[in-house]
Amino acid sequence: MVSTTYTYTQAREKLSELCQKVTSERDFVIITRRNAESVASIPLDELSSI
Repeated sequence: MVSTTYTYTQAREKLSELCQKVTSERDFVIITRRNAESVASIPLDELSSI
Protein backbone atom coordinates (compact mmCIF):
# COMPACT_ATOMS: atom_id res chain seq x y z
CA MET A 1 0.00 0.00 0.00
CA VAL A 2 1.36 3.40 -0.99
CA SER A 3 0.49 6.67 0.66
CA THR A 4 0.18 10.07 -0.93
CA THR A 5 0.32 13.31 1.03
CA TYR A 6 -1.78 16.39 0.31
CA THR A 7 -2.28 19.63 2.14
CA TYR A 8 -5.79 20.36 3.40
CA THR A 9 -6.28 22.88 0.58
CA GLN A 10 -5.14 20.40 -2.09
CA ALA A 11 -7.37 17.68 -0.66
CA ARG A 12 -10.38 19.99 -0.57
CA GLU A 13 -9.85 20.92 -4.23
CA LYS A 14 -9.48 17.26 -5.30
CA LEU A 15 -11.80 15.48 -2.86
CA SER A 16 -13.66 13.44 -5.47
CA GLU A 17 -10.40 12.40 -7.14
CA LEU A 18 -8.87 11.42 -3.79
CA CYS A 19 -11.89 9.32 -2.83
CA GLN A 20 -11.64 7.50 -6.16
CA LYS A 21 -7.91 6.93 -5.65
CA VAL A 22 -8.45 5.49 -2.17
CA THR A 23 -11.17 3.09 -3.25
CA SER A 24 -9.96 1.98 -6.69
CA GLU A 25 -6.21 1.80 -6.02
CA ARG A 26 -6.47 0.58 -2.41
CA ASP A 27 -4.24 3.54 -1.58
CA PHE A 28 -4.38 5.72 1.47
CA VAL A 29 -4.08 9.49 1.57
CA ILE A 30 -2.50 11.61 4.27
CA ILE A 31 -3.94 15.11 4.68
CA THR A 32 -1.76 17.61 6.49
CA ARG A 33 -3.37 20.53 8.29
CA ARG A 34 -1.79 23.74 9.48
CA ASN A 35 -1.58 23.87 13.27
CA ALA A 36 -3.47 20.57 13.59
CA GLU A 37 -2.77 16.85 13.53
CA SER A 38 -2.64 15.15 10.12
CA VAL A 39 -5.41 12.74 9.15
CA ALA A 40 -5.61 9.73 6.84
CA SER A 41 -8.23 8.52 4.41
CA ILE A 42 -8.22 4.75 3.90
CA PRO A 43 -10.64 2.24 2.37
CA LEU A 44 -13.39 1.29 4.81
CA ASP A 45 -12.61 -2.42 4.71
CA GLU A 46 -8.98 -1.64 5.63
CA LEU A 47 -10.21 0.30 8.64
CA SER A 48 -12.53 -2.55 9.60
CA SER A 49 -9.62 -4.98 9.60
CA ILE A 50 -7.61 -2.94 12.10
